[in-house]
Amino acid sequence: MSSSFTAFKESVKGTVRQPGEEGYNLSKWAPNGTKPSKIVVTPEETEDIAKAIKYARSEGLDIAIRGGGHSTSTASATDDLLIDMRNMTRVRVDEANKIGYIQAGARTHDIEVETMKYGLAAVIGVCSQVSIAGYILGGGLGYSTGSHGLALDNLVSATVVLASGEIVKASDFGNPDLFWALRGGGSNFGVVAEVGVKLHDQRADAYSISYVYLPAQLPQVVEAINAWRKEQKDHEAIELLITLGPDGNPYVIIIGLSNSSKEDGEAAYNRFVDL
Repeated sequence: MSSSFTAFKESVKGTVRQPGEEGYNLSKWAPNGTKPSKIVVTPEETEDIAKAIKYARSEGLDIAIRGGGHSTSTASATDDLLIDMRNMTRVRVDEANKIGYIQAGARTHDIEVETMKYGLAAVIGVCSQVSIAGYILGGGLGYSTGSHGLALDNLVSATVVLASGEIVKASDFGNPDLFWALRGGGSNFGVVAEVGVKLHDQRADAYSISYVYLPAQLPQVVEAINAWRKEQKDHEAIELLITLGPDGNPYVIIIGLSNSSKEDGEAAYNRFVDL
């Protein structure tokens, strides 16, 4: 172990692990999306990210960022140095200004639990295991997109660690070019450590559906969705999935949510029960 690696490891508040060490963790939702990283850095604070970037640059190592581990590609994996955001999950709510300050590793479930304490919600992913930073940088479709737009439309600030290791804040009031790029330009402008997002008033309950159909029913399902789309309200959303069931056979699935009362939700979605 080189002296430079030892110094780097000792300087990080979080953990630095190599293969074979306790705590070395490459786990993701899709195992085929992993690579055997030489070093896994799990930061506890933004400064840890800056230190990891500077060390990687000094050693000529490639870098990848793991957020919530939900990616099925190897874009968030590397053979060299992996920055794993799983411990950066703090969510802070500015109730007066309706802004949530959310660390990059926080997942949909973490965010919902905290913001709902204030009767507020962010535009977040439809899966509880998706982390906020990668979701926003990719655009961010969610059940509330009809009412509030894409997640990136609700971004008000971002704390970013640049390739130099410099920590900057991007918003309309500082580093506006970087802020513009983050909202639709992808995820290669730096490591996003925290985002500030608009929060919206949210009722305590909503109406959700999950229906499963046989493949032969797909034409009727699509027809019903098209009919619903002509009457769709902003607070309603539907996902159409085609997937394999536990028995290995294909099925058609509709998952939907109406941010409304049970009565309004049933009025919107009962057409799918009758197929």
